[in-house]
Amino acid sequence: MALNEALARSPYSLPDDDLGSSRADYVTERIREIEARNLEVRARHIEQSDEIRRATKRRVRAQEVFESNKLESAGLGFSATNAAIGKAGGSYFELKAYLAKEFVSKDPHLIEVLGLEQALIFAEELATNFASGVPLYEIDIRNLHRLTVLNERHAGSYKKIEVQISGSSLKTSGILEVEDDVREIVEWFNSNNCPAPLAAAVVHSWLTHIHPFEDGNGRVARLLANLVLLQAEWPPLIVRASDRLQYLDALSHSDAGGDILPLFELFVKSISRSLKELEKPDLAKKLFEAELREDPEQRYQLWIGRLERFIEQLEIDLGPSNFKIFSYENPSVSKFLLLEEGDPSGNQWIAKLQRNGRAEFLLWVGVTSSQLRDLTSFTSDSPSVFVSERDWRIAAPFPFRNRGENLQLEVEEFLIAPVSAEQCVEVRSGSNVDRFTIEESATKLAVEIGQCFFEE
Repeated sequence: MALNEALARSPYSLPDDDLGSSRADYVTERIREIEARNLEVRARHIEQSDEIRRATKRRVRAQEVFESNKLESAGLGFSATNAAIGKAGGSYFELKAYLAKEFVSKDPHLIEVLGLEQALIFAEELATNFASGVPLYEIDIRNLHRLTVLNERHAGSYKKIEVQISGSSLKTSGILEVEDDVREIVEWFNSNNCPAPLAAAVVHSWLTHIHPFEDGNGRVARLLANLVLLQAEWPPLIVRASDRLQYLDALSHSDAGGDILPLFELFVKSISRSLKELEKPDLAKKLFEAELREDPEQRYQLWIGRLERFIEQLEIDLGPSNFKIFSYENPSVSKFLLLEEGDPSGNQWIAKLQRNGRAEFLLWVGVTSSQLRDLTSFTSDSPSVFVSERDWRIAAPFPFRNRGENLQLEVEEFLIAPVSAEQCVEVRSGSNVDRFTIEESATKLAVEIGQCFFEE
């Protein structure tokens, strides 16, 4: 069997009897099918917006952290894990700063979540380095452990006492053997030519068999398995707590006789399940919008980003009509939240449009009008951007005014909804509402403004 040849330098093999060979052939066929599906998902992923990609990645990471911790009776519930992901930033030093600032160092369950998240980020860095020709080193495995059990005295260090696996009679590597045994894994990791799920099963089983650390061995083994998959651009391995009995049984097979097939089968099943969730056409959009509903700060940041794109495009398109954006200022998060709640005290001027030194038009944010609220297909309560014209009348009550007599613009209101995967704007002109991209809506406003002064 070709796969057994690839396993030759490891402690593991696949059974070569008729039944074992048939099972291995079936799993191999499933790998081919998963590879084809994975290519389609990756192609679709590239076409998605940055916001959706980030939301999907965050949700998948939350599942990885939650399930890996739950297998060890550690961490937080899924909702709390999901809420904690990303809060500490993207590096070990940012995590340390976050812990000091937020005073969470004494919450061991939160530390288990944040530490494992950082270990996954580090695994991504290792996978990127590997693709550039940098091999895995033995110290990398200790660093994965250091992050996984962040506040433990033994974090990043091999065991200094003999450790017994709970519920197992397996004799693990002795204290003096650990370093050499881990180096063997690293050497095999760097040079094997197994299919990614099989290599993931091998390094996982091998590390847990050695049991090099006092605690956290299972989590580090799953990180190492996912590092293999990351390098091959495969979906993540998420062994669920509901798979625990099957998982432990598969590990006992590989520990007792070196039969890696049960763990190989379980890993392929778990990877296929992860891929199936990513294949759902509306899943990424739903996850993205669910994240935004739960996180006001994220909602605000997305809305501001889209507003800035609108303003940038408007300034470009106003060029031919000699208009300039003057005195631009973003509303604060508190103003944004007031307007979401329908409170007009959040209204704010954001920019004046000047021509020949005179402010002719005003852009301001306010509560979405009742006319647009009745007509919109968006389900959010985000603010609208309004456009008003300078009132040049003597003793005018306000410097700018909305629709009324002698106003030149048709467009009045632009709704940029943050709780939406769609990067588009609904534009109201009187009682008519049309949908455009962000750039198209800015261009439409610029064209109308230019036409007001076409004859000059």
